[in-house]
Amino acid sequence: MFEVLTILYIEDNADDAYILREFVKHIPKQIDIEVKPTLSEGLDALNNRTFDLVLVDLSLPDSRGLKSIEKILAQNNDIPVLALTGFMDKNLAISAIKIGVQDYLLKGDYNEHVLEKTFSYAIERHKNMKDVLVKQEQLEQAQKIAKLGRFEYDYASDQYYCSKELIHIFGFPEGTSLNAKHFWNSVYKQDLDIVKQNIINHFHTQKPFYIDHRILTSGGIVKYIRIAMESIFDSNGRCYRTIGTAQDVTKDYNRSELLRRSQERLNMAVRAGNIGVFDWNLVTGKIVCDETIYGLYEQKYGDQLNYAEMFVDSLNPETKEDTLKKTGCSHQK
Repeated sequence: MFEVLTILYIEDNADDAYILREFVKHIPKQIDIEVKPTLSEGLDALNNRTFDLVLVDLSLPDSRGLKSIEKILAQNNDIPVLALTGFMDKNLAISAIKIGVQDYLLKGDYNEHVLEKTFSYAIERHKNMKDVLVKQEQLEQAQKIAKLGRFEYDYASDQYYCSKELIHIFGFPEGTSLNAKHFWNSVYKQDLDIVKQNIINHFHTQKPFYIDHRILTSGGIVKYIRIAMESIFDSNGRCYRTIGTAQDVTKDYNRSELLRRSQERLNMAVRAGNIGVFDWNLVTGKIVCDETIYGLYEQKYGDQLNYAEMFVDSLNPETKEDTLKKTGCSHQK
């Protein structure tokens, strides 16, 4: 993986540093270890040199416990970190891993084989985590562009997961832990019954469901959202997980509403002006006319029309030829 693996070891105990160096000598790869006895000196080294891995003792003269890890990651979170300690504290180990440590080693409980595997796994896990974070950022960006939020609920643990975009769609501050109460309080009052009925049907039929409805955001804005939801049931028919998406489709509804209103205004104008509307396919010769056209030509609505002949016959005899020339038509009796 590396021609030379560079390691920063922050350790104040010279004997512990010596023991680790001796084990490392037996690892079949080139490893360059730089030892610093205090956290402040270790942080200075991080500023002045690039390392592939950091080992840190959790009992340093100028820093103890998780604070040492937090300070290292605050300065450089783009490097894998291993924690070392002289005593095993399970809670401390779990907490260290939660804040970003790749692994936790007990002094005196390792050899060259353990160290080699631990170094390799830590570097590989860190790389994988970076890849996951990049993909997560890309996914969140795509969801933001599409205005698509994602949610998941685990019934056994009563844990909700909501994406950042879902929180944004519902108008809550970033970082809000959404739950079912937030959702139901946001559903538009006039849409509440139909949303409830659809969800009841979903759990009864155990089939995915889709619904468009309105919400009232925490900021008082009315939005249209499109919900797609699917649940997973056990052999007894009990739901143990629900996953789904919520997409902000307000713009689509606004466009549809504008189109509907424009169509209504056009229809009103047509009726008020006694204007006939027809669709004449010059290739097939098929003509579709509204009632006004039938009335203008004194025909029964629904009868088959020969509109071309009707059009020519209805022309003023004095201007017929001139009209036909202007329209590019020819007529033969």
